[in-house]
Amino acid sequence: MGKKTEMLQLPTRMLAVELGSQKRWRKVVLFGGIGAVVVGGLVYAVVRAADSKSAEALNGSWTDLNTCLLGAPLKEGEGAAARVSAVQLAVVGMPKDKRGKPGEAPWPSSCAPAAFLVAENGGAAAEGGDALKASADALAKALKEDANATTDLAPLVEKVWADAKKGGLKVGAAGKGPVAPAAANVALSREAFGAVPKFLSGNFLLSDVREQASSAPPKVRFLVDSKDAANGPALCTLSPGDATIRCVKVPAEVAKMSPGLSLVGSTEDRAQPFYFAGDRGQLGIFPPTGDKIVAAAVSPGAVSRADGAFLALAKSEKGKDVGLVIAPPTGAARTAPLLSGADLDHPLQAGLFWDWLVFKGPARGGAAKISARRVGPNGAEGAAIEVGTTDEASPSNDKEVWVTGCRSDEAMAVRVSGAATDVMAMFAGGRWTAPMKTGTRGGALSCRGVEAVSTQVIHAVDQNKNFPTIRQAKCSASGCNTTVVNVREMLGSVADIAPADASGIAVADINGKLLIVWNAGGAGGLRMRFAPAERMKDAEDQVITDGRDATGSAKASTINEVRVLSGSTHGVILVGTTMGVRALVIDGAGVVKAASASL
Repeated sequence: MGKKTEMLQLPTRMLAVELGSQKRWRKVVLFGGIGAVVVGGLVYAVVRAADSKSAEALNGSWTDLNTCLLGAPLKEGEGAAARVSAVQLAVVGMPKDKRGKPGEAPWPSSCAPAAFLVAENGGAAAEGGDALKASADALAKALKEDANATTDLAPLVEKVWADAKKGGLKVGAAGKGPVAPAAANVALSREAFGAVPKFLSGNFLLSDVREQASSAPPKVRFLVDSKDAANGPALCTLSPGDATIRCVKVPAEVAKMSPGLSLVGSTEDRAQPFYFAGDRGQLGIFPPTGDKIVAAAVSPGAVSRADGAFLALAKSEKGKDVGLVIAPPTGAARTAPLLSGADLDHPLQAGLFWDWLVFKGPARGGAAKISARRVGPNGAEGAAIEVGTTDEASPSNDKEVWVTGCRSDEAMAVRVSGAATDVMAMFAGGRWTAPMKTGTRGGALSCRGVEAVSTQVIHAVDQNKNFPTIRQAKCSASGCNTTVVNVREMLGSVADIAPADASGIAVADINGKLLIVWNAGGAGGLRMRFAPAERMKDAEDQVITDGRDATGSAKASTINEVRVLSGSTHGVILVGTTMGVRALVIDGAGVVKAASASL
């Protein structure tokens, strides 16, 4: 055994002799082993250094991506997807040359390099490197192609950030690349807007909403004339400071006449409006209880009094005469003569506003008189007062309301429609002002203090985008001042966020400022501007909500129409979506909140 071992060691010994001695051989073996250990250590160190460098590169590119896509650090409870959507909503309202620094690609394309680096270094993640590489690569490609900032990035961002969290990625102090523009201040996130309850089941169109043409703050009152709404047609009221729109079912007999109901004329405080079926009551005028028909006639104006009495103008079936329906709180209604054809330019050129009858006489010598007469519970009182004259011809469309009014605690205003422009007369301090040309034609009318505001929208659709002109006249005893807002100029010609059609934009006077609400599509969300009309061009867009599905599954906006109903100091914003109507409230400071409904 020893000899065999010796024979086996012979070559080694011979090598040892060649090297000089047995002792020398032991040194070679010893240092050779150490060398192998050193080489192994060096290899390990190099690998560790490479891994460390790769991890450092990953965290660096992750910091750059956060800075570029999100900007400032996320707030408590804020998600990356929500922040990206908010930045996108701000960016789409900017001209392209302002979406990044000179020489840089516009946001979010400017963030593609950082996303590609995250994908390239994703393998260094503590866990799930392959998933991170794939999700970051998909995001990078989407960013690179999104020069217009119109792609819904939220689902891609959610996936990347989830993979990054799993992989233990950390955001450093500051990125080295581009910084995201400031995010838009979104009033209602996708999730918050999605959680807003459907208004009266939401199964109706906004064209079914009938606003009372003559209003008195502080209440917003309107009728939902739809059998598809919850429990049928409903009368709804919003009071200042209330986030609940309080609705009551329309009486059963009245509901049978739907669709085709409206609210005509004016309603005193603590009174309930009457219902008008057909063409302004032609098929019947019903009291709030709906238990009978008070009259059946086309009525250009009416007043419902707090004591339960009711007065209504009634156009004769033939000729230009207009009678007065007098319905006491109890007992039968009667109709008394009021205006003859000789008194009127047209039967629709008359209105009944609380305590006053206002009407326009026939044109003589190029001018027509506008007169006013007191009315009490039992009919007209005293002689007519000549308010002034107007040279405006009557409109040709007899389907619209020609004489409308509004009232505040300090004054009342009556607007008389003309073929080209309207005229306004005001009653304040016990006297009437002379008629004043407004510079507007039709539109919403509201009163606040000693001022009346008429707001008109003139739509102009061009290549599937609506760039309307808004005209707003503010009138007081000293006259009317008209301001014109061109929406194309207001948006800086950023067509991506213009409304598509007339149903996508609504305007109103709220607390002395002009409110413009419009559907800016899938990329722009539901937006608004709130400022004095003369400063509207320089006002900033405010985003009410993203407009896309809360799940992120919808690439287009779920919003298809919008309406604004003003109560002078506050208002209701009705939003028609693919999933039903939602209601929001806006206060005098321009703060928008979700609204609920009681029925």
